[in-house]
Amino acid sequence: MNKINFKCISNIKEAEIAWKQLSPLKSIYDDWDFRYCYYKFFQYPLFFYAGFDKNELIGLLPLMWNEEKGYLDFFAGFSYMEDNAIFIKRGYEKYYNNFLECIDRPALLEYMRPDMKLLNNSVIQDFNYSVNLKSLRSYADFIYLYLGKNTAKKLFSQFKKIQKLGVKIIYDRFDDLSLLVYWNKVKFGANSSFYERPHWETFIKTITKKYPSKIISVEINKKVEGVGLVIFYNNICYGINSGYNPTINNLGKYITMLKIDAGIKARATTYDAGSGSFGWKEDFHLLKKPQYQLDLRSKYITWHL
Repeated sequence: MNKINFKCISNIKEAEIAWKQLSPLKSIYDDWDFRYCYYKFFQYPLFFYAGFDKNELIGLLPLMWNEEKGYLDFFAGFSYMEDNAIFIKRGYEKYYNNFLECIDRPALLEYMRPDMKLLNNSVIQDFNYSVNLKSLRSYADFIYLYLGKNTAKKLFSQFKKIQKLGVKIIYDRFDDLSLLVYWNKVKFGANSSFYERPHWETFIKTITKKYPSKIISVEINKKVEGVGLVIFYNNICYGINSGYNPTINNLGKYITMLKIDAGIKARATTYDAGSGSFGWKEDFHLLKKPQYQLDLRSKYITWHL
């Protein structure tokens, strides 16, 4: 067995170089700029544990000290970023658990991608939900394929009632993101992501300018009653957020279908609906993959940075 040496990187520039050297760049969560767009609001101390075979960087466990929670968290994690992982070069997978030995303080490693089940004592925390868009021509195809004839008939009937109210779909009106925020807060109240996640509104407006995106506004009688946002990265369409008037029956389902449709029209291969069922993803029979968690907080009863 080769002797792997470890180093803790705390400098942001050095951390960025190491990240970009090893990140697989498969999902938007692998992209440094996406993560940094959220991390920059907090600037928590970095604990990027880098592993070296002689002078060759072979692995990276990218963490930060979450000063609010009092434990190590994945870089820009904040219980939102998904597919977190130890980046490691092919052929060095047997060293995954060695990176955990570097941790010397409370840590909660959340929403880790499926191969992180190799970490000792990791457990399934949640599931990420998605739609395979490759063979679909419209959201109608999705409904028939995923939900079946009877449910499809019911949904189309619900959508016709919405359309009879005088619907107009408008795309890429950037100012409507503020209405997305407004309606999200109306719908979810204190549980809205815009209350739970500091700077979330600024974050989504920033990434909308940085990455290919589609803003979908639903006007009813010339009033914007709902807005959906998707972001595109590496042929994946990410359903970032939505907000809509909860008094209009089934408007949330309708906007979700419009978001999936936007992914189909953009020829994305996958619609990523994110983690958490939220009362509809299981019912819609979306594909799912596990997200793992490893809780290392109990090893350290008290800790002061």
